[in-house]
Amino acid sequence: MVYMFLYIIIGVFAVVGIVNLITELVHWIFDYKKETKTFLMTPVKGKRPDAEFMLRSLASKVKWMGKFRPTRVICLDCGVDEETKNICLAVCREYPFMEYMTKEEFEEIL
Repeated sequence: MVYMFLYIIIGVFAVVGIVNLITELVHWIFDYKKETKTFLMTPVKGKRPDAEFMLRSLASKVKWMGKFRPTRVICLDCGVDEETKNICLAVCREYPFMEYMTKEEFEEIL
């Protein structure tokens, strides 16, 4: 009985391992070889007391995106107050992939 339970556990791990191997193989075969540059833009408008939390949460998510993560994260100023602007600028300075832009600056890069 114990051996049967052990065989079932080993079988489940073997199946999971094979599925993982096949998934990695398919990703490797169909991988897009050219480097793509993407960006993620988050608009900020008005008074946002949660601006720091929002930007740090976004930075954390971007770090865990893996291979297809955006190369730039843009915090777009859509008319924020001075306090929110200072918070956004402080957070953007901490992460090298984050930038703070006004609408005019953003239109120039498009």
